[in-house]
Order: sequence, then C-alpha cells, then structure tokens
Amino acid sequence: GMCCVFVRLNALIDANPNCTTELSPPHIVVPYGGSFSVNCSTSPTLTEGMGWEASQDGIPLKDGVSFLSLTVSNVTDWKISAQCFSNLKDGEQCVKKLPIAVYKMPDHVSMSLPSLMGPMVEDEEYRLKCGIVNVAPARNVYVRWYKGSQLIQETSNDTSLLPVNMSFDFDLRAQSGDDGTQIWCEASLQFFAPGPKFPPMRSESHELIVLYAPVFDDPANVTLEVPAVDELTLRCSAKGNPLPEYSWQLLPIIQDKVENQKESEVVLARHLQFPGTYACTVSNERGTRTKYFTVNPFLFLFWCV
Repeated sequence: GMCCVFVRLNALIDANPNCTTELSPPHIVVPYGGSFSVNCSTSPTLTEGMGWEASQDGIPLKDGVSFLSLTVSNVTDWKISAQCFSNLKDGEQCVKKLPIAVYKMPDHVSMSLPSLMGPMVEDEEYRLKCGIVNVAPARNVYVRWYKGSQLIQETSNDTSLLPVNMSFDFDLRAQSGDDGTQIWCEASLQFFAPGPKFPPMRSESHELIVLYAPVFDDPANVTLEVPAVDELTLRCSAKGNPLPEYSWQLLPIIQDKVENQKESEVVLARHLQFPGTYACTVSNERGTRTKYFTVNPFLFLFWCV
C-alpha cells in the first residue's frame, strides 16, 4: 500500500541528481536541555523554497531561499528528529535527515564484587558487576574493565534513547597473579561523529585478594657439589596467600644442627656439608610444594703425565 510507495519515493528522491542539499554540521551530539544550530543549504538555481520538519522548533516552508538554519534552544525530546526539505523548480522534493544524538552523562558508576565475599580462591570464578546509573543513549555507552594492566572493553546492544540504568558483568577466574592487583570499571559515551569527547567516569577500585597455593620463586630442583665455599646456602623462597610456612628435611646426621629451619633458606657451614638429598617443603591452607637439592661430592681428578 502507501507504505511501500513512500519508501520507493524516498529512494527516488535520494537518487535525484538535482538534490544537492548539504547540512552543516552533518550530525549533532547534544546534551538533554542543551541547544544546537544547523545550516541547510542547496542549489539556488534549482530551488523554489525550503523548510525544516522537526519534532521541536520546526520551520515551515519559506519561498525563495536556498539556505535555512534550524536552531533548537532547549532540547527536551530524547527522540528528537529533524529533516531539511527543499522544493525544486521541477516539482521534486529533496529531504535530508539530520542525525541527532541526545545524551546524558551517568549520575554514577560503581563496581560490585560478589556480596563482599572476603578473599577469592585461585581457579574459582567470580562475577563482578559494573553499574551505570541514568545514562543515555545506551548504544553509545562503552565500558572498560581494568585489572592491573589488563583491559577488557564491552558495549551494549540496548537501543534505548531515554536514560536507563545499565549493568555489565565481568566473569573473573581468580589467578595467583591477581592477588594484590586493583580492579575497576569505567564508562564513557563515545560518538563516532567528529564531536565532543567525553571523559570516562570511573568506579571506585578494589584490591583483589586471592588465596593460592605456594609458588616457588625458582621452581627448578638444584644440584650442588661439596665441599663448597665456607658456607653453602640452599634457597627455597616462595610466594603464597596465606604466607607459606617452610620446613626442611635435611640429612639425619645434621637435622638437629642446622638453624633457621622455618626460614626460606638454610646455610650449611663447611663441617655440615654432606652429600645426599635435601628437601624444602612450603605449605599453606591451599596446598603444599616441595623442592629438592641434590648435593654431590666434589671429585678431584689427578692427571698423570
């Protein structure tokens, strides 16, 4: 019916080579309650008159002009629309639609961790939420999650033009490396048109606390030769949350003679350097790890000439 005829007509109008209508600027990004002006110009030789159809402050047809400005002094329609039309001398009408985005910055951006659950546990999954209060338009909202130096960006497929509250989820699988890192989210409005650049609005940041089993600073097992220098140091430092505890399994002959067996390293004086296998065990509530030190006798080789 009429709908189809209208669509076809529009297609013809846009394709008419005599339609030289230009808008300046070509699109508008405006805050709710703000104002804007836009100029519409066309060919003076081909045009009889022009007007602006708009949901606010439209201008009826004016004869004998080929340049017409639309000014909206107080945008109060979230779905405002405007198009410039010009009537050509050959009886055609040209229509140029003005893309308008009406925006509102968020009142507040916040991040919530799962119900103040206390420390996270390594390899468990947690859902974090970024809440954005009272923002428009939803499709132009970009959310970035920052975790330490890592960045994750999200957009919404919400097409609402009126202000909405939005929520973005971030599923985090806790890792040992996350312990002590800061995490936060920020929301910004981004319009691809050349136009205003908006500073992002940031949530408060949270420090992640992750419980994880001990991890050796240097996990490789060690082979040494004795007798060594005056002192032989066995190093076993590890990270973990809670802080790991250390215990040493030395040779029975020296087990009681070596000090500081609750520390991350032990020192063997020259008279305690016996060949054999030594072990260091680190443990906390998340797990236990062991590192081995093989101590070999140093062999003197005599060459006969």
